[in-house]
Amino acid sequence: MRKLAIIGLQVLVLITALFVRATPSAAVEPFRQLATVQVGGYQCLVNSGDATIGADGIVRGFIGEDWSGGVVIPPCAFVGISFYRVYPSGQVVTVHSPYPGRVLRAAWDGLNSTYLLFVNNSRLYVGKYVDGFAFAPATYLTSNKGFRSTYSAALTASNGKWWAVWGEDTISSAFGYPRNELFQAHTLLGTQPRTQITNRPANYADDSPGLAYANGRVTLVWTRYTHFSTTPRLNTRASVVNIATSTGGAWSARRLTAGGFHNGTPAVAMYGRATYIAWTRDDHLIMFASNEPGGTTYRGTALPTVSDELDLGETVAVSGSRVFIAWTAQVGTAAVAERLNGVWTQTTPVGGQTTSTRIVAQGLKARLLYSASDLVTQT
Repeated sequence: MRKLAIIGLQVLVLITALFVRATPSAAVEPFRQLATVQVGGYQCLVNSGDATIGADGIVRGFIGEDWSGGVVIPPCAFVGISFYRVYPSGQVVTVHSPYPGRVLRAAWDGLNSTYLLFVNNSRLYVGKYVDGFAFAPATYLTSNKGFRSTYSAALTASNGKWWAVWGEDTISSAFGYPRNELFQAHTLLGTQPRTQITNRPANYADDSPGLAYANGRVTLVWTRYTHFSTTPRLNTRASVVNIATSTGGAWSARRLTAGGFHNGTPAVAMYGRATYIAWTRDDHLIMFASNEPGGTTYRGTALPTVSDELDLGETVAVSGSRVFIAWTAQVGTAAVAERLNGVWTQTTPVGGQTTSTRIVAQGLKARLLYSASDLVTQT
């Protein structure tokens, strides 16, 4: 019997944490598996995906390919992007979309539509699925990806409107690196086509945006690389995290972080009148700041971490008094931290060889979207 091993088939899984009443010193309660979402067929490609959650507790998201080009050898095939719902019961409903390519971000508008930011053949688009009806024609944004494998991008939506921010390579810096700047387009709080929103000197760059919307205001966080270092390390670019807000017009921006050498890949969530931000510092600290209960003053802290070095990719979610942060430790383990009554605790809920994609929260519960590498055999 001949078996062909296909290594690297990615499965996107949703699990939910049943967070019950706990004392301030209690650890994060165990997670249980809720559902598995997978594109069918002989896909043989690393999946991409993102998810969001509504007030109804339904997780809505998209799953697609993660492919930068090249030849796909049968029986593998491109299968495109699918929309999915995961109900609180664990029931999964999927609908195949007309969109091909890689999923970057998903956003629920709180009304009836889930928006999608995706890339196909270097072209960036916004798509939309209206619950129970159909997919809308995709809106083209740009094709100026530059030398990157994909775009760093962010998306938020509300009441039938959307706002997207992404990075594009503009000119080479004085040190030979591509210079990345941020661009935007939106229909939320007014309509604006593709517009450049950062433009720094040649040895600066702006990257890794995060977006959130609430109370008529969009909040943007991003990484600003401020100069180059001659230190013989892989990460030799000093960076800070900036924050900006807009009500549809010009951005009001300022620096958020102080301290550390490398601050990057921020994530942002808005809940009530407060804003919550997570980011990495010096590649081994998870940082958190908020302006609770509102206002302009942000108070930050460093979380305990599960390893000495961390991969990038943290996300943040809030429900009631609970704050959740998810990230991937460099050892290849999805990790989750929870703040309850001012105390942070953390866990690695799904074991090794997993990558955290998104954490969402509703009703004092968190749901973690992650991918896991499996060894699949064919006879």
